[in-house]
Amino acid sequence: MADDHELLRSASVADRLEGISRLGSDRTAMREMLNDKAPFVFHHGGSARIAEVRTRALIALQDSYRSTGDAWDLGSVEVRKAMPALEAVQAAMLALGGMPEGGRRMCLAEAEAWLDKHVVPSKRDRPMLRAYRVLQQLHRVPYERQEVDPKTYLTPVQSGVAATQMVSERPTPHLRFRAGDRTVGYLYKGQGWVFDFDESPEGRDAESRAQGFMRGKGRLPRALWNEDGTPRIHAKGHVDCGPEQLEKRTADPADYLKNLSAFLSLKVDVEFVA
Repeated sequence: MADDHELLRSASVADRLEGISRLGSDRTAMREMLNDKAPFVFHHGGSARIAEVRTRALIALQDSYRSTGDAWDLGSVEVRKAMPALEAVQAAMLALGGMPEGGRRMCLAEAEAWLDKHVVPSKRDRPMLRAYRVLQQLHRVPYERQEVDPKTYLTPVQSGVAATQMVSERPTPHLRFRAGDRTVGYLYKGQGWVFDFDESPEGRDAESRAQGFMRGKGRLPRALWNEDGTPRIHAKGHVDCGPEQLEKRTADPADYLKNLSAFLSLKVDVEFVA
């Protein structure tokens, strides 16, 4: 198995992201990764988006400082919002369409070579990442340099994204996750199960807990409920359950989500909405 620090030096973005997840508390290593502009595709709210490796390194650093309460001492950082993949593809097509044939071929060839050296994308993600890389080469990916808030450890861009990600209505039935008076995420059934969470620390924690319950087959024992609609909690602190089990692939979505909310409610503020 590769050493964790070797993962950070891999040509594969997938490896480097795994390295960041393992070494997030290593501030020296994470600072070095702040220069990594290689893109990757992720999905949010059922749509594909493109971010850069350094955004994950920045989040890891912010989490590290937040966990210890240390004062942020890294100064301002370069940031940008994740770009919808469709927007990247359309913008790249428009930019390439205005170039001479020779220039277009050269630009695409450079993008392909760069991806092979610095990203190693999957066949599925390559067209989207090629488009994004073309925009980077043409200096059409805007960045901002911003300060990190000393209390939240977030930049204005991050705070703004978190504030706007959860404002639109989601399909019902769904689970709504909150942190105080703020919605931080939703879980619902679309073509597949959609984990629709904001990028705040609370949103990422809630998403991680939900995914933990749904790994593999996502089989859950059926929770027992009180007359007032709250889950029945055993004296030892766990949810009382019956003999039946629900599986995420075959259960009625509303039934599965309500049942899941019983278990998640022990750790996060979650509401079942039918």
